[in-house]
Amino acid sequence: MSGVPYSSSESLPSLQTIPWAVSATHTNLNQSITSSAALTTSNGTAVTYINNSLNSEHNIVLPKPGSTAHFVSPQQPIFTFTQPTRVFMIIPTTTNTVPLVNAGWIFSPQVGGPARRLPALGMDDVFTGVISGLGADYLYERFYDAGTHNLDPTGLAPEAFFLFEEVIDFDILAELRARQMHWFENGLLPNDGGNYAVGGLAGTQPTDPKLHVEGKLRASGSLEAGKNTDQVCHLGRGRIGHFPVTNANTGVTSSSVSFSHHDCDAATNFALVQTEDGETIVNSAAGKHMEFMVGGVAYMRVGYTDSNGASTGYIGINQAAPAEYLDVGGNIKASGNVIATNIKNYYQTTNSLNSTVGDNGGTTHSTNAGCPSPAGDWTQYNSWKITGVDTVNSNTNVFSPKTYGFEALVAGTYKITINMAFQTSAANQLIVIRLAKNGLNDDVQNATQENPGPLAGTGFMNSFANSGTINSFGSAALTHIMTLGANDNISVYTTNVSQIHSGTGNNSFTREGYSQFLAEYLG
Repeated sequence: MSGVPYSSSESLPSLQTIPWAVSATHTNLNQSITSSAALTTSNGTAVTYINNSLNSEHNIVLPKPGSTAHFVSPQQPIFTFTQPTRVFMIIPTTTNTVPLVNAGWIFSPQVGGPARRLPALGMDDVFTGVISGLGADYLYERFYDAGTHNLDPTGLAPEAFFLFEEVIDFDILAELRARQMHWFENGLLPNDGGNYAVGGLAGTQPTDPKLHVEGKLRASGSLEAGKNTDQVCHLGRGRIGHFPVTNANTGVTSSSVSFSHHDCDAATNFALVQTEDGETIVNSAAGKHMEFMVGGVAYMRVGYTDSNGASTGYIGINQAAPAEYLDVGGNIKASGNVIATNIKNYYQTTNSLNSTVGDNGGTTHSTNAGCPSPAGDWTQYNSWKITGVDTVNSNTNVFSPKTYGFEALVAGTYKITINMAFQTSAANQLIVIRLAKNGLNDDVQNATQENPGPLAGTGFMNSFANSGTINSFGSAALTHIMTLGANDNISVYTTNVSQIHSGTGNNSFTREGYSQFLAEYLG
């Protein structure tokens, strides 16, 4: 195995069967390291190795019990390992990290101190005498399986020293995690170039942000950032911030959390705010609207913006351009009462001439109402006007005018008012009216049904001796509230409970324009 394992899915090295050893054909191998030693550079210069710095800055203590450690001179990077080996590469010069990281090396930064500083983006920490006596040291590490390896095949670090360490417990993943935890606990975090930046270092080290990760960041537990404080966090184009919210009734200002687009950072254009006591505010910027969608289709729009860019405050349900404060593109159903100061759903009309209103009657009385009981003894009144100046229909989606009355297009409660004026020149006339829903039924004693409906009559009219000028007028009026289903029909029926003279038109009349039919939709 070569490179560094990053997850538990990586295979671990085989158990040790032969002693760990490092060999090479070149010189300066097997420089035993104790508390301090001299390192030999490529030109033969000896520099001082500082064991204390290696321990305190990188959590490396060598030699470990039962292990040996070696330094090798630079420009000779080919080695043979008998067992899995951790390799530390020490570069005594300023180094660009990107190619080394791409080659599989992990940068091991030092803990902050007054003598350290960070160079420009993409460069490692400049260490002054941390590992060797030279002016700048950089330390990388990598794990290798048993075998012969060229540690720097492309010459990225020709002046590097290599330190070898036996992997005692054979668990590369655990050892890597232990080293990474040492870096984290000492405040060592990655910078933009893939290095580990140290927040709060003296000199030119930036302190904002403390943590900058290029790529994915995963946490299996809780992640806290500025918990319960007034901070601003950015996730992609999202902004999680805060705005003070003052209660208009109490005057108390509460802390809050807000969510908005990155470019919407004011108290007038945020998207969502919730205060510490649970008050929740949904908002859009001036001149913009809010939409509620299902499957990408808008079903409700709040704060419609007119053609001049002004927010009207109108709400549209299934209505893209609402024209009222509530504009519904469809039916409305309510289980309770609908209360309005001005009912605008009504249909009203007047009548045409009808000369047959008194030509039907009968003496079969199954009830004590004083009127005929069979439906056949009544005549449907079919002279209501359905068009013209005498007809007013405020909502054609509710009322469908008919010559007998109207058809209800919407289920609900309706109020029906009938005023009928009758004239006669015949003797002994008394006209009775009643309502019917979907055709008149026979009247049955003690029936609870609404059809046939209530009765109203004219009173006795007897004008035969005066040619229709004396005792010739009578009227009947009804007001009734009914529950109707969609497509139910409401009509008016008449009967004559007095003397019926033979021949059409020899009894009573409704003269044009004097009778009224009014229907109101109550909801």
